[in-house]
Order: sequence, then structure tokens, then C-alpha cells
Amino acid sequence: MRRRILRLLLLMFAAFILPACAGSEKAAESENEMFDTHTKQFLKYAEKYGLIESAEYQALEDQLEKENDRRKKAVEQGEVIYGPTQYTMETYIKYICGSMEPELIEKMKGKEISCTEEDVRAYYEDNKEYIAVQEAAMQFDVIMTSQENKELLEKIAQEDDVIKYAESDAEVFTVSEMEFQENSVVYNRNPDLMEQLFGMKSGDRYLTEDIEGIVYLYVYKGETESCILPYEQVRESVENMYLRAEFDEILSRE
Repeated sequence: MRRRILRLLLLMFAAFILPACAGSEKAAESENEMFDTHTKQFLKYAEKYGLIESAEYQALEDQLEKENDRRKKAVEQGEVIYGPTQYTMETYIKYICGSMEPELIEKMKGKEISCTEEDVRAYYEDNKEYIAVQEAAMQFDVIMTSQENKELLEKIAQEDDVIKYAESDAEVFTVSEMEFQENSVVYNRNPDLMEQLFGMKSGDRYLTEDIEGIVYLYVYKGETESCILPYEQVRESVENMYLRAEFDEILSRE
């Protein structure tokens, strides 16, 4: 009789306890596969500073389920949602980490991340050749007008002081200044234009028209030299880069 009871208890253990353990092992396995060191540390600090309720995998799964349920109902009701209609755990973690990062860095500033004036300046001095360089740029005066005034712009383009003529007729022409660098966004968007401009010499002019009928006259003025910008001019951006570098360093630690 005792043996039968013992055997029954063992069967109950196998039926109920072992699957639960297997489930826990599977959850731990999923967590280890899903979360690298950087993500685990991020979630730990996010929990510490109250940005999430819990960094436990099960709690995150519960949050994911609620968020997906909210998105599903919003779609059914014809509401506008941003991002995917349903998240996977991987995309959800990337989403919450990305959205919380600026706030988390700000909360860790002055605590886990030292951020004195000496820290920021030292970072500038150590990295200024990479983070504070202003590349050489080509400078232009640019005259713009509508397509109907193209012939008039072509005529004044032959004048010695084309800017003076354009500025004297402000109702027809708009005069501005532009700088272009080889790695600029404009270069990537309009490489044909940039090829024309980067081949110009002092005093050269180039007339062109865009697809919207705006006519441009580029008057080449010269080229600035590349330089390292002074600390005072770039301090804010240097502090942001320093904070991000320190933040990433902290999250890379086990």
C-alpha cells in the first residue's frame, strides 16, 4: 500500500511539478536568448528609476500582452496607431528601450554617470579630433526666382555684381547664403547638382532649375578650411555624446 501511495505521489510530481520547472527553464532560456547584457542592464536601471514596473521576463510578457491587446482594439475601432499592429517580444523590448533611453540617461546623470564640467571637458580633449571637427565647406551666394523670371536671371547672371542687381529687385529675387560639404545631406539627395558645384572656382556661376520650377543661380564665393570647433561652441553636443558613451559603458558591464 505504501509503495502504491509513493508511486502515485511520484506520478503527481511528474505531471504537475516537472512541467512547471520545464516552463521556468524555458522562460529563463528565452530571456537569456532574447536579452543581451546591454538590454538586461537597461531594464535593471529602468526598473530602479521607475520607468517600468518590473524587469522580470514574466512581467514584460504581461506588459507585451496588454500592449498588443490595446493595439488590436484600436485597429478594430479604426483608431490611428504608430508602429506595428502587434509586437513580438524582441520588437517590444527594442521599442520600450528606445523610447525610454533619453529619460533614463537623464535620471542616471549625476548618479551612476558622473557629469561634472571636468568630465565633459576631458571627454572633449580626448576626442575633439573626432567629435568637434568642422569639415571644409564650399560657400555660395544663391539667387532664387520663379520659372517665369528665368530669362531675367540669366541676364543679370552676366553682371559683375550679380548680388547687387538681385537685391535691388527683392520682389522678384531672393538672395541667401549656403554652405555645402562633401558629406552633407544635400550631396546625397542631389549628387548631380553637387558634382557641378564642387567643380567650380572663385567667381563661377551655375544656373539650374528644380522640378517645381524654382530657378537657382549659384555664385561661388570660396571654401572654408576644416577646423576643430572650440569647446564653448560645441559644449552641449559634447555633453550629450559623453553621457551616451558613459551610458553604453555602464550597460556593457555584467
